[in-house]
Amino acid sequence: MHGLTIIQPWATLLATGMKRYETRGWPTRNLGQIAIHAGRRTKQAEHYIADLMMQAPDIFDAIGVEDADDLPFGCVIATGWLTGCLATDDLPVDEIEAAFGDFSPGRFAWRIDRVTRLAVP
Repeated sequence: MHGLTIIQPWATLLATGMKRYETRGWPTRNLGQIAIHAGRRTKQAEHYIADLMMQAPDIFDAIGVEDADDLPFGCVIATGWLTGCLATDDLPVDEIEAAFGDFSPGRFAWRIDRVTRLAVP
């Protein structure tokens, strides 16, 4: 099984089903089952968490997160299936999904389905 390291809070949003695509600047052909690994705690992660908590606190309420200390870091938090890699140029995504990734032209959206959150990271 391959693993995919994703910075927080995006990793938890994938693990809880709030996010379906992980956007990257490169495509992949490695489809199949993956482990979703929450990256280590960094200043960049803290910045993303703080920004999203200010812009959309209801998102964190929906996944049971009160502050950054409630998020797991540096561990596998879920498994899922990487089922597609799509160019972002013409990919229709809703407003919430668009806020959770960089869907600018020339990038790629990695579709992750059948996500199962681990009871213990």
